[in-house]
Amino acid sequence: MSFDWDKTRKRQETALPNLDLPDIADKVVIVTGGNTGIGYEIAKYLAANGVAKVILACRNAAKGKAAAASIVHETGCEPTEAEPWLLDLASFASVRAFVQRFKDSGLPLDVLVNNAAMHSVGKQTSEDGLDLLVQVDHISPLLLTLLLLPVLQRPSSEAAHTGPARIVWVTSEGAALPPFPEASLPRPVTALCARSFPTREAEHEVYFTTKLLNIACCIELARLLSGSPGQREVKVAAAHPGLVASELGKKDIEGDNFKPVDLEGRYGMKPRTPADGAKTILVPIVYPSLKVWGRARTQWNSEQAREEGEVVDAGMAIMPVFESMEVMKEYPMKAQDEELRRRIWADSVQLASLRANEIDERFVGFQTI
Repeated sequence: MSFDWDKTRKRQETALPNLDLPDIADKVVIVTGGNTGIGYEIAKYLAANGVAKVILACRNAAKGKAAAASIVHETGCEPTEAEPWLLDLASFASVRAFVQRFKDSGLPLDVLVNNAAMHSVGKQTSEDGLDLLVQVDHISPLLLTLLLLPVLQRPSSEAAHTGPARIVWVTSEGAALPPFPEASLPRPVTALCARSFPTREAEHEVYFTTKLLNIACCIELARLLSGSPGQREVKVAAAHPGLVASELGKKDIEGDNFKPVDLEGRYGMKPRTPADGAKTILVPIVYPSLKVWGRARTQWNSEQAREEGEVVDAGMAIMPVFESMEVMKEYPMKAQDEELRRRIWADSVQLASLRANEIDERFVGFQTI
């Protein structure tokens, strides 16, 4: 799939429908970056629709506390149903502390929403020695996901926790934009971390490349998760919110000093509100499993679909990507390359500095780096 600006603008201008009735009652959900923008709207919707608990995982304790209080006020949910937990994706130690806290809580986990991201902070190196943008937007969310997998896979006899658990990754249509010259190298993510980006435009390219990395790793994760006897099934999906008037890329490295940006002037299309942007992400979070993952073998590839040129990549049945509340027909071109995906996965897992026995060996079994 190559990027088509005309189609993107047309989708952006089309009003999104209301969400179907959610299937989320009594679930436990983690939303990273749940204190602002799209993440806040996702968390608020979940709290308003009967989750047992939504955890707002965010790096600023005061902002997380204020966001949770606002959700309680707006939805009427109990304070225990919208809780702020500290998570700084710029630090592997913080990711591990968050995961340990969750494991110690004894809570089940039904949905993990990897929503948090940063942009336009300039070239920075994290405390773990990695490019900060690549770590926050790709490597740390992958570490969080892999460390929480045992909790997601844990069987339960309680009705609310017996269906498939879900991992939903917020990505971007811009994943189809970057040329990604590092794709030809044995360790493409390591090479991306080493890239300099002296201009804002160069940083945009790195940001969108992390979105491509997200999709590639989601596809590999979904493939590796298929067939886990004795464990709770875990499904994976990704979603693009479209152009949204959020605070992403408009604050400093500490998340402060917000500076408005004229998105409509820059991209030639009116941005969605965070609430509308959240709708597409909510589809794979709250819709029944069969509505999200169960359609490809029926209506997508029917004779009528073939005649109309509307056939959807078969991989979307395993790891669908949503845009404007609908499943995309195909992945970005580079994400369709299986050999590249596996190198991206292997390099990402290695950069996440996973320790011995932290994850099942099948998740690193094909490493070639």
